[in-house]
Amino acid sequence: MELIFTAPGFTNPDQPQGLSDRFSSQFPVLELMPQILPQAGISVAQAQQDIIDTATAAGSFRTLLQLLDELGMTEDLRGYGRFTVFAPTDAAFAAVPPDIMEQLSTDRTLMSKVLAYHVIASASPLVSDQINTPTSVRTLERSEVRISRRGGRLYVNSARVTDEDIEASNGVIHVIDQVLIPDDLMSEIRR
Repeated sequence: MELIFTAPGFTNPDQPQGLSDRFSSQFPVLELMPQILPQAGISVAQAQQDIIDTATAAGSFRTLLQLLDELGMTEDLRGYGRFTVFAPTDAAFAAVPPDIMEQLSTDRTLMSKVLAYHVIASASPLVSDQINTPTSVRTLERSEVRISRRGGRLYVNSARVTDEDIEASNGVIHVIDQVLIPDDLMSEIRR
């Protein structure tokens, strides 16, 4: 017996058209999944939209989404994966000093690194109730962010998480009140 698994947004070019329709009509897979997966310790995000669609629907991430699009990073965050995104709001981008924003705007490599510093890819997204003690986590930029709780609030480096655990089909978004810039990049920007 061959099992066919297809992740949201992923199509298998080797799969004949209509195979999944024939398969699901012959076997009530979707009816069995809710009973089987929790017993196996597997959770499935209930969200139907990916990271990009979820951020777009929120309406407060226009700057982030525009930059991701300009740098060709949008499709990466639409893809199959388990992402944790620390998403700065439009107000957070507006608070970046103009000289730093200008430097980032003129250097696509630096801006790409800054945006990648806001994303973690792992086996499962990092949700807020997993953070009980301070921890450091490697980002896609390859530097680490420090995640901690202070006064009951979640922080990423010095940025406060203002909204936690916004579920998407391929991960989770945590809204932050600052743009994160790794120390080594900040030194490069200030040169």
